[in-house]
Amino acid sequence: MAHVYIDDTPAGPKWCVAAKKKLGNAVKRNRAKRLLREYIHYLREKIDKKKIFIVAKEKMLNITFDELKKTLDKSIGNEFNE
Repeated sequence: MAHVYIDDTPAGPKWCVAAKKKLGNAVKRNRAKRLLREYIHYLREKIDKKKIFIVAKEKMLNITFDELKKTLDKSIGNEFNE
């Protein structure tokens, strides 16, 4: 779905979303970034002081937000669980 990089350095919460041109045309890249930004907003309360960098992958172009959320929660959810 996506590559996720998390850094715990104490600089305050920051996040970045990226999509390579290899992913497709601008419409596809923007949709992927919108989905990932929405996921970051979903995590906003749990992010605390972490830096998050997410790179979109081609597999996420044909899924819904709920499917993306479920998949990313499984992969990085443990990082944010209290």
